[in-house]
Amino acid sequence: ATATVSLFQNGTTKNGTRQLSDPPKVILSPAYNYCHGNQYLVAVFTRVSEPSVRQSFRDTYGRLGEKYNFTVLFPAGLSEDKNINKAVEEEMRKFGDILQTDFIDSYNNLTLKVFDQCYCWFMLKHKCTQSSVSLVMARIV
Repeated sequence: ATATVSLFQNGTTKNGTRQLSDPPKVILSPAYNYCHGNQYLVAVFTRVSEPSVRQSFRDTYGRLGEKYNFTVLFPAGLSEDKNINKAVEEEMRKFGDILQTDFIDSYNNLTLKVFDQCYCWFMLKHKCTQSSVSLVMARIV
C-alpha cells in the first residue's frame, strides 16, 4: 500500500508518496532501558505542537507511574515550524519520553502517524521487555 503524505526533508515540507511497508525514520527515541522495571507502557497521542498537554499529563497521571508500575510515552511527528521542532528536542532532553518519527504531524497524516507509531511500538517492545501490557490514549479534539 502507498500513502500520499507530507514529508519533512532538509528543513522543508514536500508532498510525496511513501510505501507504508517502509519503516519510519526515527528522529527521537527514549533510551534503551526506558521502561525498565515497569509492567505497563502507556502511549499518549498528542499534537506535536502541544507541549502543555504533555506536561499536564506528566503532572497528573504521569506522577502515578511509579506507584502503579507504568511508563508514559508520547508519540509524535514533526512540525512545519522549526521552532516547535527545537522545543520538542529540548522537551525530549528534559523528560526523555517522546518517540518522534519523520512525517508532518497533521490531521491529514493521522494514518501515517498511527502506522509509524505502531512500527515504533514494536521496536519499543524490544526495549520494554518487562512491560506486559500496553495502553494507547488519544487526545480527542
